[in-house]
Amino acid sequence: MSSFNPIEKIVFKKGVFEDLAEFAENYKKIAIFTSKTPKKLYLPALMCFLNDKNIDFFVQEFNPELEDHENIIRSASKAQNCDLIISFGAGKVTDLSKLVAKSLGVDYVVVPSTISHFGYFTNYAYKTNSLTTEKVLLDYPKKVFIDENIIKSSPDNFVFSTCCFIFSFLETIFSEQVKNLLFSNDNTYAINALKKVINKTEGLINWLSLKKEVAILNLMDNLIELFTIADELSCDLAMIEIATLPQSDNLNSNFGRRALIASNALLTIYEHFWTSNNLYYKNTPNYEYLIKILQKNGKNCTFFEDFIQNYQNLTTNQFFFKAKCIRPKLNASILLIKNKISKISKRMMNLYSQKEVRTINENNFYENISYVALSSNCFQLNAMMRLGYLNFA
Repeated sequence: MSSFNPIEKIVFKKGVFEDLAEFAENYKKIAIFTSKTPKKLYLPALMCFLNDKNIDFFVQEFNPELEDHENIIRSASKAQNCDLIISFGAGKVTDLSKLVAKSLGVDYVVVPSTISHFGYFTNYAYKTNSLTTEKVLLDYPKKVFIDENIIKSSPDNFVFSTCCFIFSFLETIFSEQVKNLLFSNDNTYAINALKKVINKTEGLINWLSLKKEVAILNLMDNLIELFTIADELSCDLAMIEIATLPQSDNLNSNFGRRALIASNALLTIYEHFWTSNNLYYKNTPNYEYLIKILQKNGKNCTFFEDFIQNYQNLTTNQFFFKAKCIRPKLNASILLIKNKISKISKRMMNLYSQKEVRTINENNFYENISYVALSSNCFQLNAMMRLGYLNFA
């Protein structure tokens, strides 16, 4: 898989359709996958540029009523003779377009129809049905074409969701701090970079009410910067993994909100674990029980190999002795992070309804313990605290 260099691969400007049409000239036939809203609002302008260059293309709208695998099969059958796929939409359109491109073995580019999370740039997609979610690895997009005028028109709920998504990385900051202390990792640069992005995003909250369009463009810059940092981390991200799970009733909101809910809840879990009086080997959860939960959620063999190795690393007396030594420092860190989330929630209340802000603080989703167990995939070497909470359930 090729690496993703934002400077080379992201085109972020006004009038980006002309650049996209020039890029598309290198291909024989193109499939444009989209959804109802971008097809109505923006697609006619892109089609004009493609027609001016006599580019052969067709448009396919994904059916939101169908399961992912049905959309993929139907779209792939229509795009068999294409050598480039253009994804024109938000998160779900992007994921489905990536999966179609992978099934056909062709290149793809992404055109975001609104600000959202950084799935536009990643080398993976999530394939979901009513029961499970599968993370599929694939190539990075050849290009991402971001039109400033389209992004400036992003609906409020997507702007709010993007802010929530960025703030959810407060959990990642804490997890990386644990790695540094327990395993002598050196992720100080990544931690400081994440803090910088979060602080800049927090500073944009007031500007969203004063100069919304300028603030949204800056928010997109923050999202790109966040992706470049996260892409370098050698682990999956817990809140993202949990947010992609099939939704329960109390997680019935968009992706960014669910990510922040998961982040806040995981921090609560860590707080329970690190403040417990007994932090010993016997506190680790039942291994066989965890495997059953993880199998239920569709994890593959590679995952089990990694999980077993991490689990064995985390069940030694030497490890737990070290964990007890660093506990005071981690307690202080987690209190600061949770306090920051609380302050951010109050500030966002000035822009959005109380109902939306209340949703951020809901933690009861982790009463379903399989959600927490599944996120073990993201824990890597700092899995202990997340796994440990299972013993308190």
